[in-house]
Amino acid sequence: MFIGIEGGKGLKDILENKKILKLIHDCRNDWDSLLHQYSVRLYNFVDTQEAFFVFKLFHFQEITLPISLMNFIENMLKIKLKYKEKFKIDINYDPYLWEKRPIDTENLNYAAEDVVYLIKAWLELREKFNPNMKEIVNFF
Repeated sequence: MFIGIEGGKGLKDILENKKILKLIHDCRNDWDSLLHQYSVRLYNFVDTQEAFFVFKLFHFQEITLPISLMNFIENMLKIKLKYKEKFKIDINYDPYLWEKRPIDTENLNYAAEDVVYLIKAWLELREKFNPNMKEIVNFF
């Protein structure tokens, strides 16, 4: 994973920038890997898995298990991700799939689909927060 460019303007600069909001779903492993492998600290981010947990807790008084990205998107947008299931099969068949270059179009579509729908699902969830819940999510 390439994190930085000598002299700045690399991914490290973006991830550590406190002015750029980053949207991530379940960042526990990403946080740990970035910190311990690359000395990158993640600032100013929203973890949609945690935000969904807070929403369910305060809005429905439900304590939920962590929700997968696929289930979060399906729950918020009422759609099924087109490429997700096929990718799961492909990655089980070939665990080194992401190491192959160039990345094929189908896998690029899979990755893009996650990003596009994560943003849409977050915007949908954010609209459901009342002002008190927004303060709590901002705190976390």
